[in-house]
Amino acid sequence: DLRGTTTYTSATALSNVLFSGNAGGTTAATGATTLGGVIGSVTGPTVVKDNQGTPANITSTTLLYGDGAALATAGLSTAAATQFTDGTSFTVNGHSITFKAGAAPAAASAPAGYGVSGNIATDGGGNSIIYLGANATNSTATVGDVLSAIDLASGVKNAVVAAGAATITTNTSQTASSITGGQITLETSTGADLSVVGKADLLKTLGLTTATGSGNATITATRTTATGSLASLITDGSTL
Repeated sequence: DLRGTTTYTSATALSNVLFSGNAGGTTAATGATTLGGVIGSVTGPTVVKDNQGTPANITSTTLLYGDGAALATAGLSTAAATQFTDGTSFTVNGHSITFKAGAAPAAASAPAGYGVSGNIATDGGGNSIIYLGANATNSTATVGDVLSAIDLASGVKNAVVAAGAATITTNTSQTASSITGGQITLETSTGADLSVVGKADLLKTLGLTTATGSGNATITATRTTATGSLASLITDGSTL
C-alpha cells in the first residue's frame, strides 16, 4: 500500500554465508562453530632476580623489588632501582593496571567499586590496582600479581566483587599467563587479541620488550582461526 497504511511482516530472514576457519575458506560454519579463536601467546626471554647473591630465574613469587638479603626477598631489582613506583601504570586491552604504595586495604576499606584479593584490588571490569606493600625495602607485590592483573584485563580471568572482596578465577577454556624457566608467557583470551602498552623500561624489567626509555612500548599477541572457529573472529565487546 503506497499510502503507508498497511504493514507487512515476514517470518523469514536470511544472512550471508558464514565460513569456518577450515583451510581454503569455503567450509560453511555450523551451529558448533566457535565465535572465538585459538589462544595466542607471546613469550619473553629469561629474566633473573638480579639482586640475589647468585641470580636465579624469576618465578611467580618473585618480589617486584627486594633487598636480596635472603632468597625470599630477592626481587627484580632493589627498591632504589625499581620501575614499579607509586602511580606507575600500564594498559592491557584498554584497561589500566596501576601500582600503589602501601599495603592492600581490608575489604571494608577497598576503593569504591573495587574488591581486594591479596595484593590486588580490581573493579571486576578489567581495571586493577596492585599494592606494593608497606615495606619500602621489600615489596609484598609479586610478578605473579602482575600476571594475574594482566589476565583480568585481557579476559583470561574473571573477578567477582562483593562487599569489598574479589574472588578471582580463570575463565572456562582460557589459559592463564605463566612463568617457566624465568620466561614470562602472556596469553590472549579466545575472545580478544592481547595488547599491552606501557613504559618501555617497566616492561623490559619483565622481559617483555628489548626497548628502553620512558616512552611507551607495545607488546601484542594474536589469536588464530581453526577448523572449529569462524573464519572472521568475533572480538570481545562486539555488539549486534
